[in-house]
Parts: sequence; C-alpha cells; structure tokens
Amino acid sequence: MGKLSRDKVARGEREALHLLTRELGNIAENVQRNYLEQSAHGGCDLVGLPPFAIEIKRAKNYSSKWSLQAAEQAARVSESAIPVVMYRIDRHDWRVEIPGRFLINELKDENEIITMSAPAFCTIVRERLSVGGS
Repeated sequence: MGKLSRDKVARGEREALHLLTRELGNIAENVQRNYLEQSAHGGCDLVGLPPFAIEIKRAKNYSSKWSLQAAEQAARVSESAIPVVMYRIDRHDWRVEIPGRFLINELKDENEIITMSAPAFCTIVRERLSVGGS
C-alpha cells in the first residue's frame, strides 16, 4: 500500500473515530484506533466498543468484500464480536453495515447485510450498551 493510500486509511479511521466520539459521548470514551495491533497481527480498525468489531473503509468505490473482511477480523477478536463495516465513499456520508442476524432475531439463520446511516448505528450502540450495562 502506497503512502497516499495509507494516509487516506488513517484519515478515514480518525474521521470515523471523531464521529463515534461526537455521537456516543461517554460510551465511546475507550474507542481508539488499533493501528499497532493491525500492523503486527491484523484485527479490527477501531477497538473499545465491545461487542462491536469495527472495520473502517474510506474509498472511491464500494466493495462487497468489506463485509467478509469485517467478519474475519471480528472472529479474531472473539466468537461473540459483531462485525461492523463503517465506510465513507468519496463525497458521501458515512454508512454502516452489520449482518442482520446480529440485529434482528428472525434473521439469525440468514446472511443478509443491513446498511444504515452512522447516526442509526450509534442509536443501536446506545440501546445495546445501555441494556447490557443496566
């Protein structure tokens, strides 16, 4: 990967981290980039928001391969990690993808991917973590 690509990746990770911190407040106080672990062993891009294993993508075009990569990285984190792809295509807003089986019980045996806005994802995070934290 060239320097321009690495810089774009790092910018995307910082931008996503800022968005999550702004939207989630105290919930996101432990979220951070995982660049040291990534370079050594792979792993998700953002850590500190369990059970969500977040892959960040910042690109010119969308790739359906991102969800597969997120699932592989989440499996490295733990069996219960929820794979999340948070992506932004040039000149568009942030979007988030999560396998539907992690969101809707009726989809537990399906492989459907649900795409939503970043604020919608943050609503899910707040709901999941407040229920789990109560």
